[in-house]
Amino acid sequence: MITGHFGVVGVVGSASRVRMSPGMFVALVFASLAPDIADTVFAVLGICSPNGLYSHTLYAVVLEAAIIGGMAFLATGSRVTALTFAVVVLLHVPADYFTGRKLLLPGGEMAGLLWYERPLYDYLLEVPIVLLGWWLLRRSGRAPRWATSATVLVLALIVQTAFDLVSARTSRGLKPNACFRSSAAVSTPSVGDAG
Repeated sequence: MITGHFGVVGVVGSASRVRMSPGMFVALVFASLAPDIADTVFAVLGICSPNGLYSHTLYAVVLEAAIIGGMAFLATGSRVTALTFAVVVLLHVPADYFTGRKLLLPGGEMAGLLWYERPLYDYLLEVPIVLLGWWLLRRSGRAPRWATSATVLVLALIVQTAFDLVSARTSRGLKPNACFRSSAAVSTPSVGDAG
């Protein structure tokens, strides 16, 4: 999932009792992308994480949520804020279920609907999530004004449209992945490994 994660931030942020400063909102967006950020770090370091083994499995995501939630608690002293951060990290997995295909447990079966290979399905899923999250967050009044502006919504929709158009024309994932360069890779990741 690409911009759908931002929609999830909007839904969770609107349900949270915490009013978000601009810095907190940006941090929450990055928290929602924690498994993807971990994938990018692994790729930069040249570590092959086949099918999201080190970033998207349930064990990895629970660990990421605990670390990020703990950091939020240390930074704010608020259990509600810590829980909000942990929840957006945890929701990354069910969101990616629709768009990608990853391991849920090490050594387990691959799970996911692989809608990145069907860009129209991906678009029809992610755009409503973005719209709902943006609308709920705007209605709640808990986010910075710029985050709920029409400009941000239009930019998110442009990014999603561009992603799905490019993904319709490529057979490899759009995210960096060291497994493509590694001859020791267990399997060659497909476009469904993005997300």
